[in-house]
Amino acid sequence: MYGFLPVRAAHLLPLYAHHGRDFPCPERLIDSVLALQLPQGAWLEPRTASERRHVMRYLELDALYILGFMRRLAPAHRTGDIIAAVRRYGRLVRDCYARHARELYAQPPHL
Repeated sequence: MYGFLPVRAAHLLPLYAHHGRDFPCPERLIDSVLALQLPQGAWLEPRTASERRHVMRYLELDALYILGFMRRLAPAHRTGDIIAAVRRYGRLVRDCYARHARELYAQPPHL
């Protein structure tokens, strides 16, 4: 059941946050999102040249949102791992931007 929860839950979580309600099992959700992160820092495996240049996709934003919201609900759970995951993704974005800034600015903003 929890193997596919992070992707589907990302769109449900803002409702909980808006109403000030706790989401059940925040530790399990943190564990799932951390386990799904790829070694280079993204959560989506690039399949095309465009996906290798454009590493800022909605799936990554969903993963970061989940980690941020769940960390507020379970502040002592894997804090170091969450920080490391965010930094790993941040390095990927920074490196991608350094290599492909001109191309990224030429693309539509919602790829």
